[in-house]
This record gives sequence, structure tokens and C-alpha cells, in this order.
Amino acid sequence: MIIIFIMLIAGALTGHYYKSNRYIVKYIHKVSFWAVLILLFLLGFSVGQNEVIINNLHKIGLKSLVLSTAAVMGSVLVSMFVHNRYFKTVNDK
Repeated sequence: MIIIFIMLIAGALTGHYYKSNRYIVKYIHKVSFWAVLILLFLLGFSVGQNEVIINNLHKIGLKSLVLSTAAVMGSVLVSMFVHNRYFKTVNDK
């Protein structure tokens, strides 16, 4: 778990240092987009290989749908609150 926090802090410091370099920022956005897609594919692949999940998909499907929908809605609401509270300027309001 500590390696995750170390990498997050290292990335934040590196991003802060290179934030004015538009080429690196544009390149990092493309790389991170494709990295997320690859991770989602690999997650789906591992779920597809798990017989317990596949055999019980009818049981956990609705619960998973409700839980993931609530998580997304909660993330959107918190993001909207944070954006409105901390990032909106007077001209945007």
C-alpha cells in the first residue's frame, strides 16, 4: 500500500514541476487514457476467468449495478461540490 502513496506523491511532484511543458502534459493525457483502457480490459479479463463470479453473475448483477451507480453518482456530486466551492470564479457564477 505504501508503494501506491509513494507513486502518487512522486507523480504529483513531477506533474507540478512539468506543468508548464504543454507537450509533456498532452502526451501524459494520451498515455493515461490508454493506460486506463488497458486496465479496464485486464479487469474484465480477470473477471471473465473467475468461475465463481461468472456462475453467480445473476445473483450479484443487480447489487453490483446499484452499488456502481451509487458510487458514480456520489463521485459526480462530490466533484460538482468541490468544483463549485473551490474552482468557480466570480465570472462563472
